[in-house]
Amino acid sequence: TQTQRTLICSECDFSFSKSIIKKRGGGKNLVCTAWYYHMQWEDTIVSSIGKDGFQEFLNNVEYCREKGAVVTFGIDAAALDSNEADWNKNKVQYLDRVLLTFPRVYRDPEHRIFPHLYQRDNTKLMGQILSSINKVLATDGEIHLMLKKGQ
Repeated sequence: TQTQRTLICSECDFSFSKSIIKKRGGGKNLVCTAWYYHMQWEDTIVSSIGKDGFQEFLNNVEYCREKGAVVTFGIDAAALDSNEADWNKNKVQYLDRVLLTFPRVYRDPEHRIFPHLYQRDNTKLMGQILSSINKVLATDGEIHLMLKKGQ
């Protein structure tokens, strides 16, 4: 519901945030974040899928904002307390829900050669993220995590 103070971390195209807004009936008490800074996000995606394909990403961000959600870039889920002023615009003391969309480390060439290092690094990252969330989550709060096989 819109009364639940909810943070979505690790967005890319903001389609997940858009679907959550539709399910909740609006974006009140919802903060949607991306790890990338805005220009980095735009440059990376446009170089990957082209300017035409990127328009859908922009439409999703606009939809989220129009429905009352806060959309913020450059937010590291593993360090939420260090950038809280950027994502916690409403000065919410504790969150009811944190949703994580496929959080993972960047897969560098070493990870391709040694897949166990990719899993090790992702395990370390998840520990950092969960520790970070623990500082902002209400006592009875929930964490919802989406992962993919091999992550």
